[in-house]
Amino acid sequence: MRRESHGFLLFKDFCMNEIDEAVPQLKFYEEIKEYEKLDSEEERLSRSRQIYDVYIMKELLSCSHVRIHLLVGTAYMKARREQSPAADQAAA
Repeated sequence: MRRESHGFLLFKDFCMNEIDEAVPQLKFYEEIKEYEKLDSEEERLSRSRQIYDVYIMKELLSCSHVRIHLLVGTAYMKARREQSPAADQAAA
């Protein structure tokens, strides 16, 4: 266990001092570690909901947003393809 903690501290130091971009997984991991220390079932339930909302649901919503744009874009392109031959025939 001690080795794991040392490795995590080295990784955390690297992320905070060497990487230009934020590393959200690091904060997520820290939140999980804090959750594991909670004794009360009520506190664990509350914290698990918070972690889920902040990290999991946020990611799911961002992916849904991308999927919606892809679906709308695909539908738009399909409609344009279907209209294009009709527009070409009407012009001829």
